Amino acid sequence: MLTCDRVTLTRAEERLASYLAEARYTENRKRGIPDNLRSPRDPLEAEREGISAELAFCRSQNIYPDLSNSIRRGGFDCVLQPHPHSARGLRLDVKSVRESWKDLITTPNKKHEQRVDAFVLVCGKTPHYEVVGWTPFADLVNDARLVDLGYGPTYLMPRNNLFPIGTLYDATPHLIDDQESWASALHVPSAHEVADA
Repeated sequence: MLTCDRVTLTRAEERLASYLAEARYTENRKRGIPDNLRSPRDPLEAEREGISAELAFCRSQNIYPDLSNSIRRGGFDCVLQPHPHSARGLRLDVKSVRESWKDLITTPNKKHEQRVDAFVLVCGKTPHYEVVGWTPFADLVNDARLVDLGYGPTYLMPRNNLFPIGTLYDATPHLIDDQESWASALHVPSAHEVADA
């Protein structure tokens, strides 16, 4: 079982998330960028929860969140500080779900998004969040992970296959340099492997 980092947002962080959600949502729709929400939830509410999850993750890792309200199409949400053995920081896409039993999902348009190194799953609802785990880009965005949850093709990684969040920083040089061999180089077991041991 994964050990999660628990984060409770402050009232100021909640207000910041609400402001950014409205600004980003409005700007993206004004520019014709489609909403790729894979849920029947209200899109603005989902945007607010997503930004809140980003803030929670950034606080748990002591990194500065992206506070811009510029056009958002794909890309990464934040950058983990550079590891001493890597040329740059790890570019992360933070995905949020409300229910603690849900898995990590992303849209098929991520297949052509080469700027993301890894995905992070955060679950919860404002103001309480748990940073669950992470997976490399190539482990989630591949045809073997495509499923249809009722709203079109979606990449899905079961939460029990995520790596513990505490292993993310040490995986940075391997994720940037060689997506194929990072896990074997670090001997990092997935949550599923830990549970079976």
